[in-house]
Amino acid sequence: MANQLYSDSTRVILERLIEKEKYPMKVVPFSAFEKHGKLPRSDDGLAVSYREGMNVIFVSHRWWNTLSEIPNPDVPPTKKSANLKHYIICKTVNRGRKTGLFDSFDTKEEIYLWMDFACIDQDNPENKLKGVQSLTSYIARSDVMLIPMRGTFSKEVHLTKNYGERAWCRLECFIFTVIERAKSPMVPPRLFFVGTKKGHRVGNYRFLDKYRPSKGQVTLESDIPAIKEIES
Repeated sequence: MANQLYSDSTRVILERLIEKEKYPMKVVPFSAFEKHGKLPRSDDGLAVSYREGMNVIFVSHRWWNTLSEIPNPDVPPTKKSANLKHYIICKTVNRGRKTGLFDSFDTKEEIYLWMDFACIDQDNPENKLKGVQSLTSYIARSDVMLIPMRGTFSKEVHLTKNYGERAWCRLECFIFTVIERAKSPMVPPRLFFVGTKKGHRVGNYRFLDKYRPSKGQVTLESDIPAIKEIES
């Protein structure tokens, strides 16, 4: 993680979280991500192995196209707003470099993105499960969380429609917030909702039982035990 100094106790916590990694972390160089022109899939071969010191942005998102024969997290290429999520992410990263949004980064160096579609094996069920089980470790290695949205969004994670009601989305925000507070208790977590018009808004996760990740919506009820395991 870039340009971070931690207390010994915080470092121990992070090391223990990283020890939970069951599948090696992969990230995509932003330069390759942008040039690709659409969200890369794991089999596109753009992901590289994580190395300590990388500037990493964790992309937390709800898949927008899950009803087609081949699910895709972005707007289908046949639609007018095709690849909108890719556009939002690229626009935000380029703007963030110029405006200092990523103040923990050396923005002259490469920025790397972690995104499930590109960095978790989408074809091998065993590797895919190991990747999901390693979420805590991946988030612990990340510096910033971006949440690309279409439409309006609230600063409150649980109030943001088409995102905050989803169990997996809540879980990623929950983990990131806990880890960021351990790193810097007095600094708000760098968790940003981003869209096409508003720019960005700092997100806030509320630690209330009714907003617990495992009480969110899932597509498959079989996901709940995995979510509860990570949640605990």
